[in-house]
Amino acid sequence: EARGEFAFDLTVGLRFHRQRADGWTFILAPEVGFTPLQREEDITALWLMGASFGVGSPVFNLAWAPRFVVGAVGHESAVGMRNGVVLTAIAGLVCAEVSHQYLALDGGSENDVRVTVGADVGLFVHHLMRSIR
Repeated sequence: EARGEFAFDLTVGLRFHRQRADGWTFILAPEVGFTPLQREEDITALWLMGASFGVGSPVFNLAWAPRFVVGAVGHESAVGMRNGVVLTAIAGLVCAEVSHQYLALDGGSENDVRVTVGADVGLFVHHLMRSIR
């Protein structure tokens, strides 16, 4: 059954950069997060943990983001994986991701294709504070 839903992911992580002399940047970005989602009367609460591995320039980066997912979908326990491809722009301030999420549930399984857009609020505040000084 195909249907669309709106989901919100709240994540916290670090971003490690290693820039080579030729301008290429390698990125490692571990993160943890939480996804709350209301489905009719059921509440989904998923915790995620993983890391992004990417390459790019100081402006644009392309990364692979595997994540372990655990929580509940309605009244069923859920455990699974989310694998995504992430495009990060403007030195990490904004990103877009397309990912596949597989969940093993008590009563079966669920597959989702997720399209995510996001902003790094912490990095934005950091740049704002540096520009004020």
